[in-house]
Amino acid sequence: MTTKNHFRFDISWAGGLKQLFKKLYFDNVHKSNQTPLSIEAWSKNKFSTKNAIIEKYEIYFSNWLSITDLPENLYFFRYHNASQAEVVEKSVKEFPVVRHDNYIISFSEVMPTVFENYEFEIPYLGRKNVLTGNLFQKCETEEFPGYDDLRRFTVRLLKHSWNNFLTQRGLYTHEFSQKNKAFFYLKNQLEKDKVFFVYNGKNTYKNLVGDFFEATWHYGISASVLLNPILCFSLRGHLIFSDDGTEIWKSKKRLQKARKSKGKSFYNKEWRGLLLG
Repeated sequence: MTTKNHFRFDISWAGGLKQLFKKLYFDNVHKSNQTPLSIEAWSKNKFSTKNAIIEKYEIYFSNWLSITDLPENLYFFRYHNASQAEVVEKSVKEFPVVRHDNYIISFSEVMPTVFENYEFEIPYLGRKNVLTGNLFQKCETEEFPGYDDLRRFTVRLLKHSWNNFLTQRGLYTHEFSQKNKAFFYLKNQLEKDKVFFVYNGKNTYKNLVGDFFEATWHYGISASVLLNPILCFSLRGHLIFSDDGTEIWKSKKRLQKARKSKGKSFYNKEWRGLLLG
């Protein structure tokens, strides 16, 4: 009789608590839905009255590089066959072009007809121009190019333009899976392997190449094109490695292991500084 309303907690605290709750439930002991001394009540009383919304100016950095000046027209040059279009695609170096079947697509309204190493002209049969503003106004049409075609070709052209620009700046490339390219500097290509820039109104610099034990690390960037929510290049930073500052390692596993080892000491501040640089 002396242990009828007692529950043992020495064997199992959780078991004893469970038995106690069962007893209170079956005895219809009133249960309060809100505990006045709960953590929720305490936090509301302590913080909600003191931490009001304040107006504050802050700078938020983004890896989106806005494209603010898109050419007004996209031009589609039609050739007799795909072989002719392929020759034009490989021969034109002055401005970016992409090929689709027997079409050459470009932002340029002029397409050359005479090419080096070819003794004959390759004229196009027709030219069609499409407003790039149609990229952002969905319109179903049975004529070529359709809405999805226009967006896909514009993305390819902008990506081609990006690659050409950085190549002309003297950067080198390392190709990842899906043919995505990271652009980087070789060792001693920059003065002291540093790039100088202005950050928050102050002159500063960042090393884009450095020593990694007996090897060399290189900071590189790649870009993808976004059409929504804004037209921009979305930039991404990479760490790649070489033995001599020139030839990037071939082994993907070795690169990945070194990338984790070097990158674990980088935080947002370091990645932001490298990307701005």
